[in-house]
Amino acid sequence: MKNFRLLVAVLSIALILSTISCDDFDKGHYRYNDDNRLEYVNGLLIQWGSDDLDPNIKEAVQEIVESMVYVQSGAFKMGSNKQEDEKPRHDVSLSWFYMAKVTVTQKQWTAIMGEENPLWSEDFGKGEDYPANFISYEQAQEFINRLNKYAGLTYKMLYDMQFRLPTEAEWEYAACGGKHSDGYTYSGSDNADFVAWYRDNANGKMHISGELEPNRLGLYDMSGNVWEWCSDYYGGYTSGNSDNPTGPATGTKRVVRGGSFSYESDFCRCKARNSLPEKNQSVSVGLRLAVSK
Repeated sequence: MKNFRLLVAVLSIALILSTISCDDFDKGHYRYNDDNRLEYVNGLLIQWGSDDLDPNIKEAVQEIVESMVYVQSGAFKMGSNKQEDEKPRHDVSLSWFYMAKVTVTQKQWTAIMGEENPLWSEDFGKGEDYPANFISYEQAQEFINRLNKYAGLTYKMLYDMQFRLPTEAEWEYAACGGKHSDGYTYSGSDNADFVAWYRDNANGKMHISGELEPNRLGLYDMSGNVWEWCSDYYGGYTSGNSDNPTGPATGTKRVVRGGSFSYESDFCRCKARNSLPEKNQSVSVGLRLAVSK
């Protein structure tokens, strides 16, 4: 199987290289067919949906792809014995995926959606590098749909990938540091003040993404600042082993994780859970992107 994949990769690269001109190399990109473009960023190939995209859209996509961190496949104990909805602790195995270093920023949101969120306010933090907040689950999905229309992703010439929300299991695994987990209470430390903006230190508002310490994977603000949507419906955990779980098949609320600037530190724990209706637009809720095949 490995030899077959290698052959496919070699043939794919040869096909693309046959269409490349010197001018295209000089510009840092290359074309295949007549109306598509591939651009290499952070180990991933962006396939632009159009040659005449707004420069702000292209910049936003490039920033997002550049921020993606590779998370190795692995197994971990999901949940805890602290709160009822965190029980039981159970074994979860996950395939590899990518997770963004920071939540989607207001600059990126505005570029992809074509306008600012009218609910953004200086009172709670407003500016290009602040998290996009007041985002409902439905709005998050609309953002992701537009992002995937503007640009597709390819990994090692073998896998086509799309932007999406992380599953709850992926979120917790990444927050804990993946295979490099130190078992910290918060994402990157046992001291919330080092890694999280929460009620006691945030002064009642969001902060610019990435100001505090990252976790072992290089991910920022997975504890505190804004809650982050996950793709799962909210529901109880089940015992036993689980491979790449995606949560209940149906539900009335979606999972949000990470705590926020307006909540106590206990809600910022890596294991803490919360949920909201899909239409809810809260001052303290944003989104972080994931990518996988």
